[in-house]
Amino acid sequence: MVVAPSGVVYVNTWSGEYYGHDVPHAGGFVVALQDKTGAGKAGVIERFGETVQTGGAGGTGIGMYKGSIYVEINDRIVRYGLPANSIVPRGAPETIVSGLPLGGDHPMHPFIIDAEGWMFVDVASATNSCQKQNRQLRSPGANPCTELETRGGVWRYDANKTNQTFSPAA
Repeated sequence: MVVAPSGVVYVNTWSGEYYGHDVPHAGGFVVALQDKTGAGKAGVIERFGETVQTGGAGGTGIGMYKGSIYVEINDRIVRYGLPANSIVPRGAPETIVSGLPLGGDHPMHPFIIDAEGWMFVDVASATNSCQKQNRQLRSPGANPCTELETRGGVWRYDANKTNQTFSPAA
């Protein structure tokens, strides 16, 4: 969740394989909530971004930097420009980074963007603890844990630069 200087609250939502029984709301996975009356309740609710129909599953990562909304969508983080007269973007997003790992138990990519524009992206482990048999009682951890080559860490990208690709060396 992120709050714009205008007071609009933006939330990224997710509907993945863990929630097969849930039916996502109509519209995109990103939700803009605006309280126009000061009642403390969103009187305006608008959705935008990828949908199930366009291949989206949503995400959890969301941020704001230089007046744009940054959103995790599946294996990438994209940037939406916000027009001055609307709480939702009008155009297509720009891809900031793509190719983020999706498999396993932890496919989400929360991130933060610092004041200099560095975006720090969490790429969680595929398993719960690098066990030889995931989530099995008394299953020992793999040694070495090869997941750590591409998972279980924080990767840094430039929030101002488009079309970056995930790499263990990034």
